[in-house]
Amino acid sequence: MKQRNGGFRSVCAGLGLSAVVLLGGCYEGGREHRAIQDSITPELMGTSQRRVDMSNMTSLSWNTNNRMFWDDLSRAFYTDRPSHLTPYSVPR
Repeated sequence: MKQRNGGFRSVCAGLGLSAVVLLGGCYEGGREHRAIQDSITPELMGTSQRRVDMSNMTSLSWNTNNRMFWDDLSRAFYTDRPSHLTPYSVPR
């Protein structure tokens, strides 16, 4: 009977210590907490990309769109390939 009482005390002491540690870790005061709470992910600009990654993606999109624009313009004015109406042979 005496061992059971000692085990019960150990369990109660362990639960009490755990409760103190868990509740003590939830302190939400101080300037550090406010800084973290205001911007949890300061290095990210989008959902998963940094400012540099977003800038690279934007530059790549502008570059690709610009090149496609000039390709479309050359197709619209038929300057993308030589004329086949010449009487001379054209090497390919």
